[in-house]
Amino acid sequence: MQAWWETCPERLEFEIQALERAGYKVERVDEAFEAGAGALRLSKGMGGLGQVQLEVLFPFFYPYFRFKIIAKNLQLAHHQNPFDKHLCLLSGEPEAWNTTDTVAQVLGEMLPKLLVAGASQDMDEATPLEVDQAEPFTAYYPFGQSSVLWDSDWTIPADMTKGRLRIGVREERRTATGQIDDFSAAVLEVMDMAGMRLAGLRPELADLHRRSEVEGYWVRMQSAIEEIRPLRLLEVLCKAYPNLERTARGGKRVIIGVLFPEEVRRREYGDGWIFLMVDPVGKRGKKGNHYYLLRPMRAGMSDLSARLPYFPHLQDKLVALVGLGCIGAPSAIEFARNGVGTLRLLDGDTVDAAVSGRWPLGVSCSGKSKTLAIKEFVEQHYPWTKIHTLSHPLGEVSVDWAQNKEDAARIEEFLDKADLVLDSSANLNLGHLLSDFCRRRGIPYMGLALTMGVWGGHVLRIEPASEGCWMCYRLMLEDGAIRPANSADDTTGRVQPRGCAAPTYTGSSFDAHEVIMAGVRMAISTLTAGAATQYPAIPWDAAVVNLRDENGAAIAPKWETYKVEQHPRCPCAKKAG
Repeated sequence: MQAWWETCPERLEFEIQALERAGYKVERVDEAFEAGAGALRLSKGMGGLGQVQLEVLFPFFYPYFRFKIIAKNLQLAHHQNPFDKHLCLLSGEPEAWNTTDTVAQVLGEMLPKLLVAGASQDMDEATPLEVDQAEPFTAYYPFGQSSVLWDSDWTIPADMTKGRLRIGVREERRTATGQIDDFSAAVLEVMDMAGMRLAGLRPELADLHRRSEVEGYWVRMQSAIEEIRPLRLLEVLCKAYPNLERTARGGKRVIIGVLFPEEVRRREYGDGWIFLMVDPVGKRGKKGNHYYLLRPMRAGMSDLSARLPYFPHLQDKLVALVGLGCIGAPSAIEFARNGVGTLRLLDGDTVDAAVSGRWPLGVSCSGKSKTLAIKEFVEQHYPWTKIHTLSHPLGEVSVDWAQNKEDAARIEEFLDKADLVLDSSANLNLGHLLSDFCRRRGIPYMGLALTMGVWGGHVLRIEPASEGCWMCYRLMLEDGAIRPANSADDTTGRVQPRGCAAPTYTGSSFDAHEVIMAGVRMAISTLTAGAATQYPAIPWDAAVVNLRDENGAAIAPKWETYKVEQHPRCPCAKKAG
């Protein structure tokens, strides 16, 4: 494949000419072009800075992707990578670069601003010249495949300069030569040198990182260490804290945390961490050390809610969800990843390998109860959500008479303290029962359903104060006041697979997700109502989506929304009368 300067040599010539017109002396770096990485060396006198030397590095697919400018003879406090010395002339947003932009144009517009802002410590002077964006120093370190979790909300007293760490390991892998290829850990506790706890990770996150523990220490530095080689970084630390030398050379694995001031908002600083691991390798008498920079990962409550503004308002909510099939299982996972504090899951079925194409966790869960499979997945990936499971098959009559009254106990347990009930059971009788219980108890009820072939689907919400009820909704569907979603006929939309005890619908997960996401959106809106950062209120009670027309042709998802009104033939209307 030819590089851009080979397919479009006139663009390279245009770039060079534009730079020369702007007063730059331009030298083509032939060895870079021969290696397939185009580069130009530039020089220009810039007043008090003298002769500034720049190097332009072009990507292989320029101008689809932006170039990089290296300025090795500049030392800027801001807007310059401290290691490779490239200049942050443009923001990281993709729209900051257009294919019609040129090197000369960007340098002409942005370099004067960068030189002033990059050297300035004056907020008022820098503000009109720079994008409102922090430049965290940890973003410049070249970490391997690793993570060490910590919490941005920790406050380590400023007068404390060193202490101990408890590091819990979740997973690690090594190559055939013994080097660490993947390392996942967390700071369980930050302590002073006497072992007094200063900060720690939330228990649910800490519990995921208890496979083993690594001895750890931490030290405070007044600024970030401008060194990317782990051994050299350790030498800097040992010079500042001589006692670390004995710790690092003690023949045991140890992790050293470095606490330093880092930009967390533009020109505002807070605590940042990096972690260095010393890992002894080799046999007795031939031991040496491997050194690794470990990637710090912020995983506190404020770190999660910064991206998910509804997260903290969902942490004290309980959603009771019945039916963990194609709709319910993905819905449960969405609730968990968005911060719902407790999920109570009810389903009596097991995971079938043959439904892996439209069940979120695939064949590895075959044979497990659906409630257990979702519980294990959520606890491993979204540990801030507690999972309670019920595997009782509601409504099934047992030949053991005494067992039949279990339904009453299970429904009580299922609804207890629930903030919302989501019914994705595809069972009209169960939906009717749950909606009646919810109405009596003042719990919002939601029902999600798909049509045959997943040509469309339905989303329903009945709130305690709603005028209509579940039966009103069914009667509105029956009367045509709510137009049902299109559905395939039994020949194409319904099938009984070999080995399956009952027929099921045909259809794909990607069509089902249109209904799933609408249901989750409505549920989050309901759960956060009245919160300081609530999800926008949804003013309808029922929504119907069509993904196919009446003949089965694919169409853009078409939604219709309705208010569920009291139906004159519904018993609730007679009671009201």
